[in-house]
Amino acid sequence: MYDVDSDKAVLDAASYADQYNLWGGSDHGNKAKVPVANGPVGVVAETGELTNYINVYRTADGRVHGSPASPPKD
Repeated sequence: MYDVDSDKAVLDAASYADQYNLWGGSDHGNKAKVPVANGPVGVVAETGELTNYINVYRTADGRVHGSPASPPKD
């Protein structure tokens, strides 16, 4: 989305994942699904729906990247 500062959003999401111990997943604990409180951050590729979640990925040397994520499944 044009009005989202993606760098800040991913860094904030990684910080939130650290604070709330959200890191986990099948890739050795280096993925987190983080909710965003202040509006949509992107679009889910499969559905085209706006989403308020970011998937954050952390590399072994501490770098992070992220992408819009689908909401968690209930």
